[in-house]
Amino acid sequence: MRIAVLAISLGAAAASMAADPAAGMWQVSDGGPVIELAESADTPGRLDILWVDGADMSIAPGTQLGSATATPTPGLYDCSAWIDPRGETGRKRGKAQFTIRLDSKLADSFVFEGYQRGTVLRLSRLLPFWYRRPVQQVDTRPKGLDGARRIHSHKSYLEL
Repeated sequence: MRIAVLAISLGAAAASMAADPAAGMWQVSDGGPVIELAESADTPGRLDILWVDGADMSIAPGTQLGSATATPTPGLYDCSAWIDPRGETGRKRGKAQFTIRLDSKLADSFVFEGYQRGTVLRLSRLLPFWYRRPVQQVDTRPKGLDGARRIHSHKSYLEL
């Protein structure tokens, strides 16, 4: 009897240690699509980003949107996706590169932070100075507005 109890407790401890903190069901923004971060069966240490439900009916539930890899910083994941979950309908936008940063105080939320990586050739640098930047884009939107909340967890914040 003691051996059975010991085996069950060791199995439960191993299962709880193997679970990634970001794994689970998440709803993007307020009322956005529902995605699942599930541990990959193919590659250990990688999470698959799966579509569960959303306004875009052309995406079948269970479709893999991309993948997330844990970084050396706890709670930070480097992600690449073919469909951007930050869009209201999850529409395709080419390959999106972003990070997921879990909130250190609330285990039920994370923030998307997009980034770009590549080479840029600026032909405008060949023009005279007064033609270089006639139009500038301004973005004063604060960081940390795009994110997700874990589904089926207790709310650790107050809704007004």
